Amino acid sequence: MWEEATFRARIDSSDQQRRFPATSPDVEEIDIYRQAVSGLGGEGHALVLGMTPELRCMAGQEFGRLTSVDASAPAIDIYRDWVGPGVDETIVLEDWGSFLARHPSTFSAVFGDGIFGNVPSGDDCFKLVDLIRRALRPGGVFVTRMAVVPPGFRAADWEFETLLARFRDNEIDEAEFSLSARLFGFFEKAYDSASSILDNARVFDEIDAAVSRLGMTDAELGVLQRSAFRGLNYLPDVPRWEEILTDASLDFGVHPPRGKLWHQYYRIYTCRSA
Repeated sequence: MWEEATFRARIDSSDQQRRFPATSPDVEEIDIYRQAVSGLGGEGHALVLGMTPELRCMAGQEFGRLTSVDASAPAIDIYRDWVGPGVDETIVLEDWGSFLARHPSTFSAVFGDGIFGNVPSGDDCFKLVDLIRRALRPGGVFVTRMAVVPPGFRAADWEFETLLARFRDNEIDEAEFSLSARLFGFFEKAYDSASSILDNARVFDEIDAAVSRLGMTDAELGVLQRSAFRGLNYLPDVPRWEEILTDASLDFGVHPPRGKLWHQYYRIYTCRSA
């Protein structure tokens, strides 16, 4: 479901190579990624899973070599040239799992941003996390941002109408509204707690059905389209996700929320071999 239009919806300005926050890591979040690998760079080799340009730019500045891997040809075509000159980057069109299986003990650091939301199950997440651990050199670090159902979550507090009202009252900004509405706005209708799978097609069907009822404007719909996605997302709660990391023999630290609504559920984890 990651089509070209989905990638382009996340771009604020192609000319300035700038994407919308929340769905893309912002400056503060990229700085957390950077701090997590302080002292590991130099001539080291970094791996970015996905074509997240903000991560690739940071990794290219911090490490002597960079490899970026994605199975999406449209993502590679759109973002290939978003890393500045002077970066020694190799771009590979391949499935993450098959690539990692061929490169044990290769990388000083592995980065990913929201990648596990695209993995179909907890078991598949564990397999990918385990491959990442095996791909790290001794002392290497894995850093990722992961969307989770936050502690103390109550669906009623995140209902779409509630988020829309808060947005209209300027209590939350465009980025907070857009991503939160997709992940949690229709949680009870679109989420399966047994599998931790969110059906985004159902979410956007519900949004379409609510347009006239809630008097939504074209501008509001445009904000929601920044997070457009009609596939499935793996969206575990915190204990389930952290159990995956532990079972894959990773020690981890999690960076606390810093003020934006999405920081409550889109957390950055720094992981090392246990």
